[in-house]
Amino acid sequence: MPSPTSQALHSRIWSWAQEVDRSANPGRQPRLRPKCTGRVTSNGMKLRDRPARKTLVEISINPRCRKRKLAEAMPDSEKTSGGTSAQPAKKGRGRPLGSKNKASAAVEDNGDYQRDDEPVSLPSRGHPASIPDLPPPSASSAKTPQSRQSSSPSKSKRGERMLGQPRPDATIDMAFLETCKPSVTKRTFRELKAAGKLIPEAAQELRQKLLFVPKGLIPFQLKARYDKDLDTPRKSKDPIHEQEYLDPASTPFTNQQLERLMHTVEEVHRKASTAANIKAHERQWGSIMTQILHEAEGWPEERDAVLLNVPRETCSIQPVEFKPSRPETKGPLDGHARTAAAESAKSDAPDNLGRMVDWVLALQLSMHDLGLISRAFSRCMDSEHSLNQSLSYITRYPIFADVEVKTSSNRDPEVQLAIWAVGAVLKRRHHGWNTEMPMPAIVVDGHMWKWYLLFVVGDDVQMTGPEFFGDTSTTQGIWTIFYRLHILVEWGTTVFARWVQDEIIGWAKGLTEASDDV
Repeated sequence: MPSPTSQALHSRIWSWAQEVDRSANPGRQPRLRPKCTGRVTSNGMKLRDRPARKTLVEISINPRCRKRKLAEAMPDSEKTSGGTSAQPAKKGRGRPLGSKNKASAAVEDNGDYQRDDEPVSLPSRGHPASIPDLPPPSASSAKTPQSRQSSSPSKSKRGERMLGQPRPDATIDMAFLETCKPSVTKRTFRELKAAGKLIPEAAQELRQKLLFVPKGLIPFQLKARYDKDLDTPRKSKDPIHEQEYLDPASTPFTNQQLERLMHTVEEVHRKASTAANIKAHERQWGSIMTQILHEAEGWPEERDAVLLNVPRETCSIQPVEFKPSRPETKGPLDGHARTAAAESAKSDAPDNLGRMVDWVLALQLSMHDLGLISRAFSRCMDSEHSLNQSLSYITRYPIFADVEVKTSSNRDPEVQLAIWAVGAVLKRRHHGWNTEMPMPAIVVDGHMWKWYLLFVVGDDVQMTGPEFFGDTSTTQGIWTIFYRLHILVEWGTTVFARWVQDEIIGWAKGLTEASDDV
């Protein structure tokens, strides 16, 4: 008995032979299928002599595939012969019934039929000379599967469209802010003194503390630890010289803080080196910066003056009256040529100046002071319920320093710091608070940390800087950041905290007492 595979192959070959036979001799009666009993059929004829064998050879050597032709392209179609076909076209595989070629028609008219041992004359299998034009696809059928899944544009298209949109605030520079009210001017302390400007005393004191620091800032208490780390088989670490250590009497940290800070310094140095090698994004540098700032939260000793790091994801200058504005005039302003931003920005469109900083250093007030401020805010309008220039969740935190993280960007961090400082000045003027308290700021650009100082002189805001704050590329540079950060935190929890008590808390007490008397 033949195997099932042989039976399947024999059945397929016979179906092909029947198909060819029907196409070549439509009027001939179909032959009975011989039984597959091996190499010889029931009538004694070998399979290789049957037309099925010849059909298989013909199919194997024909390079063209068997495709179903269009009804208009058939020889017996109405379009080709000019009349109706004798029999409707058969749907499905193979050649439709009723289609004849000239050779088969001549044989049928003479009454002759081909013999099994003669070659089978196959019909022409060429493609039609012309294919009728198909109607254009409709709008629904022209959609790709991706477009049918979602009608929104892809991420790349959205990014291209966003980059192509105009950004009025992207071209605002310091020259434009000089024409605003209040104006912001960037000058050095020497230029201000030469111009006869009266610099606030609080700004001069803070500048002296941040500018003049010892040369070596690595705590001397950690010298033995660092010397031990240098004793490695490869000797890959550079030795620390004696002048790079700080005198123990000048170290502002306790021994317990030094142990934790040493571990933080090593971790920050490792992360910063990796971020510089891979050219990390601004957010990754921001995570390194926050790790340093979080160490400063435990430095204040008073519980009512705790340092907080407040992100700005949902913070902006509110209300809009606290943003810098420029009165409309014709021609150059104060002798300064108009920039592209000055031409496009309008005083009636203050939203163009909605820039923000990334982080702020603020004070957390005591529960007693917060209750007093809440009673004072209940007697004010909703737009006044804040201790700073924002109406978001940081309304109860007086800000004493701003932090901006930058990498290679088209936005100028100095402009962002200046706009944010103008909002603080207008907020203080709105409530009648003293505006002589300076507003320090830090800009982090990769490894490099720089600091600025903004303060009010007369009716305008002055900006000085940038000055070196530290860097994360070396151990000495990271310890320099911690030293200056300690100075800034100490100033915020002492000098700035006294200003908060005198101005903000004093204003709240006066407003509450006046309302109680009425």
